[in-house]
Amino acid sequence: MKLSSKQSRLVGIALLAIALVASGFGLWRAMDLRSAVAAILPERPNLDGFVPELGRRLEAAEGSARSLWNSRGGLSELARLYQANGFLSQARECQRSLVEIDPQNPTWPYFLGNIAGGYGDLQTALPLLQKTIQLAPDYLPARVRLGDSLMKSNQNAEAATVYREVLSRDPENGYAITGLSRTELNGGNPDAARQRLLQFVQRQPQFAPAWGLLISIEERLGNETAVAEYKLRAQDAGRQREMPDPWIDDLMAECYDPYRLSVAASAADPSNNHARARQLLERAVTIAPNDDLPIRLLGNLMSDLGEMTSARTYLERAAQIDPKEPDNWSYLVRVLKAIGDMPAANRALDAGLANCPEAPVLHLEKGRRYAAAGRFEAAAASFAFARRNLPEDSTASMELALVYFKQERLEEGVVALHEVVKIDPNHPVAVVLLARYAISNGDAADAANWIKRARKQPKIAARDLAQVVKEYRSQFGQLP
Repeated sequence: MKLSSKQSRLVGIALLAIALVASGFGLWRAMDLRSAVAAILPERPNLDGFVPELGRRLEAAEGSARSLWNSRGGLSELARLYQANGFLSQARECQRSLVEIDPQNPTWPYFLGNIAGGYGDLQTALPLLQKTIQLAPDYLPARVRLGDSLMKSNQNAEAATVYREVLSRDPENGYAITGLSRTELNGGNPDAARQRLLQFVQRQPQFAPAWGLLISIEERLGNETAVAEYKLRAQDAGRQREMPDPWIDDLMAECYDPYRLSVAASAADPSNNHARARQLLERAVTIAPNDDLPIRLLGNLMSDLGEMTSARTYLERAAQIDPKEPDNWSYLVRVLKAIGDMPAANRALDAGLANCPEAPVLHLEKGRRYAAAGRFEAAAASFAFARRNLPEDSTASMELALVYFKQERLEEGVVALHEVVKIDPNHPVAVVLLARYAISNGDAADAANWIKRARKQPKIAARDLAQVVKEYRSQFGQLP
């Protein structure tokens, strides 16, 4: 039915009135939200030592938070910036409000619960993690953290339920498997925990947290042989790393602290270590082009990736920035040697020693240079200096043993090898050499012990092990 002109005017007026009411209501809500946000904005912290860009970002975010139409967005940016740069008190103030004004966003209770858990405030963390899971049931890191918090709160059965739920969604989640095993251990069932972990490390031998818990279980049970074996396997797996957590990891895109970025790069998950570490270190170098730490770490990473030209460039830059840091020179020397530029390597070593005359790592390189030139007495002196000043590292003792053997100073070499295995009980070269020395001395029992240890060491090449066994059989007429 066609409306008359009068009716059309009335409809238009009605629609305009509705629009005005709606816009007025929206304006009222925006003004109310702006007032609420402005009232809780935290005081800006001291930014001494940070690049100016962080101050500019915070100022812009504060401006947005006080604006009429983007107050929530500004507050969100402030929360991320503060947490990413370690200002956790300010981050919490923002996040507490965001939990209320952005109630469907699961990251706010998660970030807030993560901070509370880090401070040991589990009573606060638990409901926040539970809220996160309600909003994002498929985000498994939140479930794992909830299980960890429940276990720390002595709610063992509840924690086990959470870990099992994770495993129903991701059967190979090592953090949930380790957590569930810990609940079994806490519940007085170490055998079940051990069996679960042993089955898992057969599938994923590089998962360090599982080896750590296995060692604790065997220590509790008094199984010294298993403890020794698992410690070796744990060394091969490398150091334990934080659980991959994309929401937390993504915060590093807002970080302006090169040290925090360097630490995050070092803690990157092994399955994505290179890509993520490179991303973080490149950001750190961009932010702080005159900080030698991230530049050195990036150079080392380039070396690991086989990008030797880039590695050399970064390490030369690091040494130029801080010539008093021995690691800058020692890593540069290693890269130059790997490239085959020995004149440059020698120049770098001499420059390093001139700037850091007491650095053990540089005396190690100096000893290697002497040994390569056949100057064994000078090499031994350099290695001995490094060993005295770096007693926790087996490298100098190993190098010293090899020099002694080249000089036919067998007894001194064997003493140095025993020093190696005190520090690194299953050093592959030291174990094989000690087995051969025992064979040559006619000590079948000692040789058999070293061969037994060698068989448990995956770093020893099969052909080397077979050769030692062959020598044992030839000497003693039987297999070890």
